[in-house]
Formats: sequence, C-alpha cells, structure tokens
Amino acid sequence: ERLVQGWPGFSMGERRSLALLAPRPLWQLAWKSPDAGVVGNLLLNPKLSLEGLLALIQPPLTPAQAVALPPSPWRDSVVLAMQVLRALDRTLALPEPGLVLGQAAPWIRGLGAEEAIEVAAGITHPALRRIIRSRAGSFLE
Repeated sequence: ERLVQGWPGFSMGERRSLALLAPRPLWQLAWKSPDAGVVGNLLLNPKLSLEGLLALIQPPLTPAQAVALPPSPWRDSVVLAMQVLRALDRTLALPEPGLVLGQAAPWIRGLGAEEAIEVAAGITHPALRRIIRSRAGSFLE
C-alpha cells in the first residue's frame, strides 16, 4: 500500500527498478507508465503470469506499451498476440492513436492461419484487418 501511494513521487529510475519485482497492486501503475523501460521491466517480473498480463492489456495501448511488448519474453504467445491486436485495433480507431500499423507486424507474424482468421473477424480497422487476413492467406499458398 505504501508503494502504491508513493508511486507518483518515485523517479523514473526507481520505477524501473521497482517494476522488476513489483507486487500485484503496482502492476497497473507500472503498465500505465509513459516509459518503455518501466513497462519492459514489468514484463520481466517473475510474478507476472500470462493471465495477469492479458488482464493489463486493454485499449488504448500507449506507445511505451507498444515498444516494450515485442522484445518481451511473452512475444511467442499466440493468445497474447491476439489480445494485443484487438487492443491495437481499438487504439487505431482513436482520433490521435499515437501508434502506427507497423507496430502490429510482430504480433501478426506470430499467428497461424486459424488464429489470423479468428482475430481478423473481430478487427474493425480496415487496413489492419486486410494485413491480418493476408497473413491467413499466406498459409494457404
């Protein structure tokens, strides 16, 4: 509880160090940090499970989150890729999303044909949907 209350007063270096071993109550604060280093260290936290990470990934994705996620140890998770693409879709629909389509590439590459078809069905951004569908089609050739 003290850490949650003190979070706003911590320096960025303190936040980066703390995110690596942060207890669950701090995960949301670390995830919302504008610094990719803090988010990246949270992704290395040994207490963070895939379910915990999936709960954190909600639209809108921030630039720090979009930068920290691809090099993380979680990058090979298909479930995570689908969640990130759905959140990215909702983020790109905002007037000033702060993200670009290219940030979807590592997540699209991690999908198989069936997963690409499944996730494309729920995507509303036309260009993102086309890119994901083309990934599904590349397995059929």
